[in-house]
Parts: sequence; C-alpha cells; structure tokens
Amino acid sequence: MNTKKQNVSGISKFLFTTLFAAAMSVPAWADSTVNDGETKYMGAGAKTDCTENITINAGGTWESNGARNANVHFHHSSDVLGLFSPKKLIVKGTSEKKATIDFQNESNGTAASIAVLFSGKLEANYADIYVGDFGFTGNATIDNSYVNVAGIVAFGKGSYSQSMTNTTMVVNGHSLLNEDTYYSASGTLLNKLTMTNSSIVVDDGVAGTAAETVTLEQLTMQGGSDLTVEAGTSVVVSGKVSVENSSVNVGTLRVDGGSLSFSGVSSLNASEIVGGNIVVSSGATLTLSASSLLANVTNKGGTVLCEKVDSEVSLGKNSDPLTIGTSETGTVQLSTESENVVVNKAEQIATQDVEINAEGVVVESVLAAWSFDIENNGEAVSVTMDVGNDVSTDTIKIFHREDANSAWEDYTDLVKDISIVDGKLTFTTTSFSDYTAVKANAAAPEPSAFGLLAGLGALALTISRRKRVKKA
Repeated sequence: MNTKKQNVSGISKFLFTTLFAAAMSVPAWADSTVNDGETKYMGAGAKTDCTENITINAGGTWESNGARNANVHFHHSSDVLGLFSPKKLIVKGTSEKKATIDFQNESNGTAASIAVLFSGKLEANYADIYVGDFGFTGNATIDNSYVNVAGIVAFGKGSYSQSMTNTTMVVNGHSLLNEDTYYSASGTLLNKLTMTNSSIVVDDGVAGTAAETVTLEQLTMQGGSDLTVEAGTSVVVSGKVSVENSSVNVGTLRVDGGSLSFSGVSSLNASEIVGGNIVVSSGATLTLSASSLLANVTNKGGTVLCEKVDSEVSLGKNSDPLTIGTSETGTVQLSTESENVVVNKAEQIATQDVEINAEGVVVESVLAAWSFDIENNGEAVSVTMDVGNDVSTDTIKIFHREDANSAWEDYTDLVKDISIVDGKLTFTTTSFSDYTAVKANAAAPEPSAFGLLAGLGALALTISRRKRVKKA
C-alpha cells in the first residue's frame, strides 16, 4: 500500500471539505434599493462600509444624517478565501425624474464623503449627486448627471478608470477630509478620466480666495468638454493630457513633467504658462487667449490663433505665420521672409465702425478691418485676411489709414501681390497701421456730368455734319 499517496488524498479531501464549508458560511450581503418617493439614510456613524449593491431609482433619494465629514466607503464584499465580489452603486434616474444622492445636509452642516474603492463601481445616469469629497480607486461611469462636490474630487487614485458623459461637475475645491488614501491631500486630482461633452468647474465661490491645487495626470477631454479653474488656483500638468474639440480655462498653468496636446478645434484660456511646451497636432486649430502664450506652443502642422496680439511677437523666416482672430469672427495672418519684424499689436476693428468716403468709389460692404502696430524697418510683410467667397480682385478695394483719427485712403494700387484664394485676400505691404478690405463699385456719374457728356456729344455731331456739308 502506498501510504504517502493515501496521506495526500486525505489532506486534499480535508482541505476541500473545510474550504467548501467556509465558503458556504459566508454571509450573503443584502442588496438595498431606494425607489420613487423614498428617502433612505446612510447612518449616523463616522464611517460606513457599504459591501452590497445599492440602487437609487428615479425619484428616490439616498441621504446623509451622519456626523460632518463622515465617510461612505463603497467597495466590495470578501469571503474567508479572500475572493472579491465587485459591488455596484447604481444611481439610475430618467430624463424626467432624477435619482438623487444628497450627502450635503444643510440642516446640520453635514457634508459626508463617498469613496468608490477597489473593484467597486459607480454607475450614474440622470443623477443628482451632492457629496463632501469624492474619491475613486474603483470604476465609475457618470452620464447625463449633475455632481456637486463640497470639497475635492480625486479621480484615478487606483488602477481603474472613470468616465463622464454629458455631465456637469462643480467642485468647491477645499479638502474636507485631507486624506491621501482614497481622496487627495493636495487638492483635486483628474487622472484616468475621460470627459465627453462634459464640464468640470473648480471654484470655491468665495471672492479673494482660491481652491486647492488641481493636478491633471491622465486626462482625456473630447466632444465639447470644458475644464474651468478659478484664477489663483495652481493647475499642474504632471501626466498625459489630451484635449480634442474642447476648452481649458485656467489662471496659471504649470507643465511639470507632463504633456498637454490639443487637436480638433480647441481653445486655451490662461494668464500664464510655466514649464514645458504645449503641442498642437497636425490639422488642429487652437485658439489662445493671449499672444504671450505663443512662446510655449509647439505647432506640428496645426493652426494657432490668438484673438489679438497685445505683446511683442517676433516674425521671421524660420517661424510659423502668425494668425490672429477666431474662426467665428474671422482671422488675419502675417508672415515675412525678414528676420527683424516684431508685431506689437494686432486686433480687429468692427466692420460697422469703418466709414469710407472716397471719390469715385461706392462701398457695398466692409469685409474685414484690422489695426496693426508692426516694427518692420521697411521690410515686406504678407497680410492674409478672411473676406469671403463672393469677391474677386476686380471688385475688392484695400484702404489704409494712419490712425483712428485719420481718413481711410485707397491703397489698392500701392500694395503688391494682390490675390484671392478660397475666400482669403492676400497682399504684401511695407506700410503699417490700419487696413480694411471692402467690396466696391465705381461711382455713377453725377447728373451734371450726364449733361456735360450730352453737350459734348451734340457738339461732336454738329462738327461732323458741317464737315460733310463743306465737302459737298
């Protein structure tokens, strides 16, 4: 008899029996549901561990009645084998009736926080969510919802990712718990987050103060998304941030070991950029709020717009053309082969403010008008204005004036290399201040001029008849 084999078999049977019995003895967590018209409470403790599926249906409310800065840790249940069973927090409303989590209890000053942990998951659709801090190490999908965070939000603290679609989030930006485990000790964190047609506003709403630091790590913004952070709050890019057809509105933007790239039609509004470069992808259009930001932009085949130039910008043979304006209001592009041209100012003049009184010219419409302050030392600069498709070199006139108090003069014959391609007028000039392009016709003769012409015609006819009579 093989005693060793019998012993192994006996041990296996013992382990199987023991573990099976232990598994069967694991308590079954009861799921909890809040239905239409119902309000349920999280409990009065300082910390509540939710290890069951919790569902708030349309018209239902899950409310906090605990102590201020209380915690709800929503994660998973585990059995004695150490196996994890993912649990879900489902907030499922409709377009007509929202499902609500209200952990900001105004009556007793409570602002309880929620952390979605480990393999736990938040699924919110047509939800209204009011919390203290909001932390994520687990999964989250938030769609068609409104989220109000009294403290800070920390996306992507763990290995899982989160997403927001058609959602608005307002973050007041001061940590209530100051806990680095599930939330963030250093302020709001946007990491492993994808935003689609969604907005996040970080603003404490108190004049003269600023929210805590906002850190952008792995963040994707797309489909018309918007990130707005109140001025005075430091925004740090420490990872890969991609912005497509979306906008970023901040005060000081610090690129610290990360990268910020723009694609599609996007915009960046900032007072200052510190650190690394911002990359504009091929084919992209990025609108900057100030020309001073141009020094931090690396353009890889896109179009970089600034609404106006109000600081020194150098043009040169090795630099990209400078484009000013917006895609909505029209643009002007400046370029030169010289190395010593500096643009101090370039901004639009409202077309309705352009008044031209030029003899022999009837202005049908003002197509574009720009004011320039350019140091070019007599060097030629190419100017390209958006004028639309319904014009040609035969019907367009170019006018110039020295300053806002001067009259517009016809410069059509004084500028060079006039052309119109795809609705854009290009000309070259060495004289700078203000330029406008108009669609115009030659003026019709005055009535007295018609009389003079008729008299000259009659005189010519009389002379011709006399000559014929004399010959006869």
